[in-house]
Parts: sequence; C-alpha cells; structure tokens
Amino acid sequence: MVFKMAKEVLIKVGYGNIAYKVWGDNSPSAQKFLGVHGWLDNAGSFDPLMPYFQNQGRCVACLDLPGHGLSSHHPQGIPYSHASDIQAMRSVIKDLGWQNYHLLGHSMGAMRSQMYALCWASEVISVLNLDAVIMPIEHISPGKTPFEALGKQVDKYLGYRDTYHGKAREHTWDELAQRWLAAVPDLGLDNFTVLMERGSTKLANGMYVFNRDPALHNRTNAVLGHSTKEIFSCMQKLGHIPQIVLSSSNFGSFTKDCPELADTVDKFLHALSEIYPNKMEIINVGGSHHFHMHTPKETSDILNKFLAHVPHNDSS
Repeated sequence: MVFKMAKEVLIKVGYGNIAYKVWGDNSPSAQKFLGVHGWLDNAGSFDPLMPYFQNQGRCVACLDLPGHGLSSHHPQGIPYSHASDIQAMRSVIKDLGWQNYHLLGHSMGAMRSQMYALCWASEVISVLNLDAVIMPIEHISPGKTPFEALGKQVDKYLGYRDTYHGKAREHTWDELAQRWLAAVPDLGLDNFTVLMERGSTKLANGMYVFNRDPALHNRTNAVLGHSTKEIFSCMQKLGHIPQIVLSSSNFGSFTKDCPELADTVDKFLHALSEIYPNKMEIINVGGSHHFHMHTPKETSDILNKFLAHVPHNDSS
C-alpha cells in the first residue's frame, strides 16, 4: 500500500536541485520528521510506511539525496560524500523553516541522520534508525587510517571518472528489475516498483534508464570515518536526544560481503547504547534490510510506541 497524498518540492542548491516530498500539513502544531533513504534508494523508500506513520498528525518530509531519485547529479568529476548528503538535508530543513524536528533514516540515511544530529544537536528531538548506525573506521576500513582509506577511495573514483563516457545504459523494464533485484534480492518486485516511480525514467523509445548517478558507486567517505573512541566521545554529548535502532536479521548491507561482521556490528551497537546518555532502544525486528517496506505497519507500530515517550517540542 502506497500513500499517494504527498506534495513534491524542488529547491535550488547551486549545482542543481534537491527533490523532496511532504506528507501532511507543515503546521506549527505538527510533529516534524525528515526521512533520509539508503544508498541507491530514494524518497519512495518511505512510501509504504506513510499510511501508518504520517496519519498521526505528523508532517513528514523525505528527500532524494544528491544523485538519487529526482535530485540533481553532482557535476561530472565531483564525487559524492557524507558532507554533500548532510548539506542536502540541511537545505531541506532550511526550506521547510523547521527549528525542531525528528530524523528518520534507513541504512546509509540512518548513518547520515546520526551525523546530522551531532552537527545540530540543539534542533533534533529524536533519531529513528532503521538498520544502521555510525560505523567506526576500524570496522569499515580495517587496518587503515581515515586518510589512507580516503586515498584509496579517491584513486577508485578517479579511475571511474576517467573511463565513464556519460551515457546512461538503457534497459527494458524487465532488465531494469533484474539488474536491481540481482543486487538487492530481498527487496522484491513490488517494492522495486515503488522505488522506480522516482528512480527511473521511461524514454521515448520505450526503454528505461536509472535516475541514480553511476558515480554513487565511487563515493569518498572515509575522511569522516572516526574510531570507536571518537564516536563514543561525540555521542556522549547528545544528552537530550532519544534514539531507537531497528535492525534486520543481519544488518543488511553491512554484512552482505562480510557475514562475520554481523556479530561485530551488534557488539558495537550495544556498547554504544551502554554509554549513550539518553535512551537508546535497540530492537531486532529480523527480516530483510528493507523491512520498513515489507512490514510497514509493524515497523510503524514500534516507532509509534517509542515516540509516545519522547517529549514533543512545539517551538518548531
């Protein structure tokens, strides 16, 4: 089930546009939520959740991160990074005129939401994390400093930049689905179709192209990869922000190529919750990485139960 009553918005950000969609009335009394999708997904990732989550008198704005969905691609030769995503999130918040709000993130979007909360802690009311947490450098790039990892990523990106010819590959609809579902088999055809509402474009010849930027496969993220000690130190400053983490059966993309990482991620997350100064609730809901699309009502029920105990700030 997809909730169709959403307003589409485009805002200019210098190099192009950031697209976002808004469910509900952006009134002073509404509880406000910014939804941030995962890597290669788009704002449609939250569509199945909205009939159960938004109809609680809330205003929910979900953006397409740069290079995703209907948002502009970076200029050719400019890589994607943590910073550009957080800048896009901030641009949407500024456009909406929000002063206090909650963050709802899935996968990469959950990591971005935690980073954002560390940047503007006085504004964020709570963080709702779906199948991801900030990961230490020793987990994401074992044996490397952030700068060594960054150097490796820059070299990879330059290899892509110097060989990419700028022409999007065309597919039939079936080929489009086969390619995506081969990479994310647990998504399923129905949810793939939801994502493709803004994740693909049909050409005049009847063929389809993905809207996402191929350069997203070559991000430069590692310079913001901090150690466990640094993450713990920063998180201890979020004294007023409750957080909840819902995890799938194996933390999704964290463990796709390294199954043994699941136990490490779980141990890190529980260690983080033990030092966190406010409420950090951890719930293993099982299922696939996109559980919020497969079981939206159950996901919403858990989030609503958590939010019932989060003070509502009406000053936004």
